[in-house]
Amino acid sequence: MSPAFTLDDDDTEDDTGISKGMRVSFKFEGHLFILYGLHLASEAGDHGQDQQRIAQASILRRNSLDAINAGQFVIVAGDLNDDRGQPTLRRIRGFDDMWPDLVQTGNAEFFPDDRLDTRWTYEFEGEREQIDHILISPAIYTEVGRSGVRPSVPEQPNTLASDHRPFVLTLRLD
Repeated sequence: MSPAFTLDDDDTEDDTGISKGMRVSFKFEGHLFILYGLHLASEAGDHGQDQQRIAQASILRRNSLDAINAGQFVIVAGDLNDDRGQPTLRRIRGFDDMWPDLVQTGNAEFFPDDRLDTRWTYEFEGEREQIDHILISPAIYTEVGRSGVRPSVPEQPNTLASDHRPFVLTLRLD
């Protein structure tokens, strides 16, 4: 007999996993970094896609939390398919739990001209959004300080390679 599903719980475990993600640990300049690279469920679609993205954000947050709490250098980067301040990003960053929040390097404080037109990574039907993000742990931010975080969004010269503009983060470790 198969389990009965209710209308408010129509997802199965297969629907909420992160199929396009990886975790990589590497050492640089004597620091151990943990990088989570991922591509979350698309914005296109119905309400179920939004629920899936938030579920994926929860999985990522749970998997990265021990390292964040231990003061490790954690980076979360990729096509998160949601704009700054939206529920998916708020979940990943930690705004709805009591543990340290990840730092959003796409915020205006890191872009000296504070123009939204410099930070967009994806354009659809004339609307520009920043749906690709690089988030860093408080430990990295404490180590490098505000002046050591240098994000940029260069032009994408090859649209055959990607329909997104790249989001690049340079960290200055002393």
